[in-house]
Amino acid sequence: MFTEFSFTTLLISSQHFLCSLVVFFPCLIMEMISEDIENMRAIVADKMIICLGNDQGNECLYFLQCLRQRPMNYVIWRAFNMNFRLLLNYSSLVITYLICLLQFKPILINFTVNVNSTVQY
Repeated sequence: MFTEFSFTTLLISSQHFLCSLVVFFPCLIMEMISEDIENMRAIVADKMIICLGNDQGNECLYFLQCLRQRPMNYVIWRAFNMNFRLLLNYSSLVITYLICLLQFKPILINFTVNVNSTVQY
């Protein structure tokens, strides 16, 4: 069912995807850090409610305001947020490209056959 052309394309695309996982590993780390910061924000908010009238409550309020004003995220070239969404967008791009290649496979095979048959030696 699979020709050598499509199997090779599939193999190269899957190898490229696995190699790109190494590149996007920091995105996964950043997502885990963001989740920990959200948990820490909930803990500090609870602590602020308990210590509302004293200095510790004011420090908790200041810390929560700092977290709200400067959220923890990295941006690549001021264009791409470095989080799990970047990895999902990249994988959807690769899968879409792979589907397009597999759909154009019969056209490419017919084109190469026609070009090879019309060549004069």
